[in-house]
Amino acid sequence: MNRLDFATITMSPAIDTTLEIEAFPTDNAVIKAGREVYSVGGKGLNSAHWLSVRGADVLVTGLLGKENAADFEAFMHENNLVDEFIRVPGYSRINVMFVSPGGLFKVNRSGFPDLTPEQYSIQAIIDSCKKANTCIMAGSLPKAMPEDVYAQIIEALHSAGLAAVLDASGKAFAAGLEAMPDVIKPNRQECAEYLGKSINSEHDVFAALEALGKKAKLVILSDSSNGCWFFDAAGSGEIKFMAAPEVEVVDTTGAGDALLAEFSYRYFGLASGERKLSEELMAHAVAAGSATCTLPGARAPSAAFVDNLAKNLMLKKEQ
Repeated sequence: MNRLDFATITMSPAIDTTLEIEAFPTDNAVIKAGREVYSVGGKGLNSAHWLSVRGADVLVTGLLGKENAADFEAFMHENNLVDEFIRVPGYSRINVMFVSPGGLFKVNRSGFPDLTPEQYSIQAIIDSCKKANTCIMAGSLPKAMPEDVYAQIIEALHSAGLAAVLDASGKAFAAGLEAMPDVIKPNRQECAEYLGKSINSEHDVFAALEALGKKAKLVILSDSSNGCWFFDAAGSGEIKFMAAPEVEVVDTTGAGDALLAEFSYRYFGLASGERKLSEELMAHAVAAGSATCTLPGARAPSAAFVDNLAKNLMLKKEQ
């Protein structure tokens, strides 16, 4: 069977809206909005977009609302993504990011709040994912879905000899870890929530990584604008850190998704030919996340920009 390079799962896709506002809001403030930017996304779709920029063959699946499916269908066609989404009644959610000189904040709506179990099939999603060598499961689950959906999918993929990457939070993340995914990418907050303890010092970070390394083969712990920690739990056993480059942050939407996609593209053999946690791999992953922050919405930066940022990170490491 000739498989595609990647499949991504997005159970709660979104149209991400970025609004520029003149000031950070205070109580009872009425604030005039400026420029608005709309982008089709959701964590799995954001990763799929970046993988397609890199030239990978990508299948996308999950759930898609029938009422505003046209925007997503145009996006998938434009980016050469193989569409195997399950259409469900209603609308895919619309999220809003507010950006001001004083800071930014985001409102994420729940995905498909009226969904019922009869309207989707986990087995159909699994069958789609088996058409690819590596599957990235990303984002939140609708309330109607059982918490162990990602765990079910990981187990099915591993039984077929395929790789599973998990980027989730809360109960879906905790349940998914029980199936031992190949790669996970929590941030500090998600990691602290799972472990039930705060992560403040570098000692806390190492302890968290070692705990998560018992549940996944490789752990990526994103640390906001500081950079990213990497723990090759099933390989070298090394814990490494890659600082983020300094960029002008416009919008953080999709940054972690680009980071994970670039990492997956290189780690699972399309660029390097081997699963090895190298300095070059880490630099490119962090550079992809940082580059995405320079654009409004979940837009993908140019590969050349990412490569240049990664090159500078490598040079800085060598100094």
